[in-house]
Amino acid sequence: MTKNERYLILLADFHSALTSLEKALNEDISTFNVIK
Repeated sequence: MTKNERYLILLADFHSALTSLEKALNEDISTFNVIK
């Protein structure tokens, strides 16, 4: 595996982690707005 391939895999993992974090945050925010 080349350095570039490893970097791309890391980037993909990071991106999916960010996406799920963003989804979780959005759900928290909408729940919070309902409570208010």
